[in-house]
Amino acid sequence: MRQSIDSILAQELSIYPRFSWRFASLILGLHAGALSILTAVSYFHHDWFIPILGIGLLVLFSAWRTYRRDLCFIQHPLSGSCLAILQEVGTSEPPKEYLLLQNGQRAILLPSCYAHPLLIIINAKILDSNQSVSLILWNDMLDKNTFRRLRVRIKHRFNKLNVQTEP
Repeated sequence: MRQSIDSILAQELSIYPRFSWRFASLILGLHAGALSILTAVSYFHHDWFIPILGIGLLVLFSAWRTYRRDLCFIQHPLSGSCLAILQEVGTSEPPKEYLLLQNGQRAILLPSCYAHPLLIIINAKILDSNQSVSLILWNDMLDKNTFRRLRVRIKHRFNKLNVQTEP
């Protein structure tokens, strides 16, 4: 028996992503391509060695940071978060949807979240620090059921909450 969208939206979702070989190969290919272009440019322009070396080091730093934060989820604020609908106590306001982070903070989903059958991009704003963070989830980072439920929830949340996403 199929569940309705309302019952799916009322459930809590825990987000514990795992390593994605698809995302790793994409990141590796992009950074290797940038380094190969720098190598080709340095072959023809020997006098540009220092700027090209600096750019090459920046590309390597970008690859290292992306690997740690977006592939291994080391110090990523949204890793291990829980998407929940909470009712504020003592108010008559409708329930609001929050991401409950591992450190106890709350974050709200921004309208710029994106859901596709292969990819979900979660954009959130941490309420205490006013910091915006993003989490990229490929379909092989979560189990199929969690990925599907999260995709449906993000895709239909603005229709349910009557929020317009376009100006």
